[in-house]
Amino acid sequence: MTEQQPDKHGVDADEELREIDGLEPSAEALIEALGSMLGGSGGWGDIESDGAAMLKQRAEQSKRAQQQANQFRDCFSTTAGRATLEYMLDETLRAEPFPLDAMLSREQIEPLLLMHYAQCQFVRAILSAMAQATPVPADRGQDA
Repeated sequence: MTEQQPDKHGVDADEELREIDGLEPSAEALIEALGSMLGGSGGWGDIESDGAAMLKQRAEQSKRAQQQANQFRDCFSTTAGRATLEYMLDETLRAEPFPLDAMLSREQIEPLLLMHYAQCQFVRAILSAMAQATPVPADRGQDA
């Protein structure tokens, strides 16, 4: 029969299991720890206040996103902005990622595809923001 050897740090395995964070594992200690977690001070009891803070943060983020969307709307609703957006669409979403008749290897095509995809995503983000924007009032002129 072999005796249990202390580990190289000098802590007996049974001793290590008995003292976790300085507490003896017992039903009373467990119930007390659960009670403090459920009652507040960083535990489950704080969920209500954290939820209110999360709702406030979401509202602020939504407001910022709406402001940015309105900025895109204002920028691209002018004559010059519409012409610029048409150019961006022609060069990205309406364009091929590389000349289809070109004799390119796969290694040459992959970077072109990645670049084209990134450019298209940028234009899609602008279009998405404009779709989220608040409509311009009818009495307000488009070209300022």
